[in-house]
Amino acid sequence: MKSYRLLPILLAAAPAGAMAAPLITFDSRVLSTEFHSEGAAVGDFDRDGARDVVSGPNIFFGPDFKRRKAIYDSPRFDVRAYSKNFIAYVYDLTGDGWDDVMVLGFPGEEAYWFENPQGDAAGVWKRHVALTGVDNESPTFIDVTGDGKPEIVCSVAERFGFAEPNWEDPAMPWRFTPVSPVIPGMGRFTHGLGLGDVNKDGRIDFIWKSGWFEQPADRRRQPVWTGHEAPFGTGGAQMYAYDFDGDGDNDILTSMAAHGFGLSWFENLNGAGTSWKEHLIIGDQPDTSPTRVAFSQHHAVDVADFDGDGVLDFVTGKRWFAHNGADPGGMEPAVLYWFRTVRGGGAGQVSFVPHFVDDDSGIGTQVMAADVNGDTRPDIVVGNKKGTFVHLQQRPPAGPDGARDLVQPGSLAGWEGDPSLWRAEGDVLVGESTPEKPLQKNAFLVWNGGKVADFELRLKFRLTGGDDANGGIQFRSQRLDGGDIKGYQADIDNAANYVGVLWDEHGRGLLGPHGVKAVHDRAGQKTEERFAEADRIKAAFRKGDWNEYVITAAGEHITLALNGVTSTKVLDRTFTELKPDGSPVDDRQPKEQRELYGHLALQLHSGGPTKIEFKDIRLTELPGAVRPVQ
Repeated sequence: MKSYRLLPILLAAAPAGAMAAPLITFDSRVLSTEFHSEGAAVGDFDRDGARDVVSGPNIFFGPDFKRRKAIYDSPRFDVRAYSKNFIAYVYDLTGDGWDDVMVLGFPGEEAYWFENPQGDAAGVWKRHVALTGVDNESPTFIDVTGDGKPEIVCSVAERFGFAEPNWEDPAMPWRFTPVSPVIPGMGRFTHGLGLGDVNKDGRIDFIWKSGWFEQPADRRRQPVWTGHEAPFGTGGAQMYAYDFDGDGDNDILTSMAAHGFGLSWFENLNGAGTSWKEHLIIGDQPDTSPTRVAFSQHHAVDVADFDGDGVLDFVTGKRWFAHNGADPGGMEPAVLYWFRTVRGGGAGQVSFVPHFVDDDSGIGTQVMAADVNGDTRPDIVVGNKKGTFVHLQQRPPAGPDGARDLVQPGSLAGWEGDPSLWRAEGDVLVGESTPEKPLQKNAFLVWNGGKVADFELRLKFRLTGGDDANGGIQFRSQRLDGGDIKGYQADIDNAANYVGVLWDEHGRGLLGPHGVKAVHDRAGQKTEERFAEADRIKAAFRKGDWNEYVITAAGEHITLALNGVTSTKVLDRTFTELKPDGSPVDDRQPKEQRELYGHLALQLHSGGPTKIEFKDIRLTELPGAVRPVQ
């Protein structure tokens, strides 16, 4: 059997390397925008050596995922409804050397699997029912018994347990073995389930929202496992036992509420798993969350060593439109983050550093960290109401200081724009309009290396033209139809009226004036506090010469500096919450919000003949490093 992901039963402590954290980005690919499933998995279904993705009925064949095949008949689902395919796994169930597909369906309904016809491209795959009813919204398919083969882990008739086949004939109905007593009220829609060796006795235990069940040394003599109560939330997602702080015992990672806010790790205080201390990782507000990020509905979590330091990290995000937008934070972006585990050297000493991946895929009831492209590094696979997504891990080169050069000398490689307006001259990117080619609307050169979240951007610019010559640097911005860009802009102009201010292009206009700390509250109301005279900042601008911009964006905090002089400080909390029908909660407020992630772009402004040049463009990721505006 080929394994394409790290299974929770393998979560043993590993020594941490002394290496510095590599710069990691993701090449995000949209395989489909159809809603077929709430999960996706990875396998090599045609045995060509390239790994494929299965999501709902569709297999997307690697390495480019452009060819696809439906292995069963299923219409796309309405996003206001629910899929019958909640979670998927890949395993060679028949032992014939071809990967099959296991599906854990809608809670309370069947678990079934599709038999690979050994590469035959014609027709649908044969469907087999494994278990007629699978309860819990986070069932899994993993080896509980230690025989090297996976079992379906779920609850049935208010009891936790596992189902295994007759491996001589896995097409026959599978046998369910309960391990817990009857738990009144535990039904098909109970949230949160995990496996791991909680007390490190070498045996896999069950974990759920109210505690854990200890696997005995002899399951035949003790069919009902010993229960231990623990307050692991109201019911979240997949749960994991792992030594996160590196003190020698296994802790618990869990989301606290699948459809609300909160994700925590629980420190194992006595090693036996009978005394716990909660440590919050993600709260309900960025300023009160230890990781300085906050989003709701962590309905899926997976673990993997993303950075290769020998310590497990985890990935989670926001499940989009689970209850048609009616959940807390239901209309906010469908974000996806991986969190780096950084141990502090003692019991309870660990931090989790967030790294932004995407804001338009999120998670389903499953998210999978698996090596998709065969480079041994974990990638991320998502299937949900937004479609099917693959996020392929990239490790672009960076300098010793962690900064990354965004310009390839003599080339526009890595950038996208109108080649009649933009060009490369050595290590300088140039945008120019002339009397022969006037510019009627703003033009942009967009960096195509992915979206950015928290970062420091350093660059130099030179503007040539009349006093009306204008340009800018877009960041965390959104692409609009027709080539326009909307969002934050570090402004540039020859008259020095706007250079050094924070502007919202195609949005709210002036956000951060010269020498002002501007605080925008959730409703968009602004308060200002002056920290420097505007004339001092304008005087820092060198007209017709090279100038340096430093842009720091960290959470809701944004700071601009011009030639070493801080020019504006902004704390932007604006978010007009939307109702499920798309209307604002307060109809008197505009539908505006602060941007926490988006594109980088360079602007050539419309108007008279203008030439704007950019060089020494260096980007440094600030993972979770919020630098408050002082």
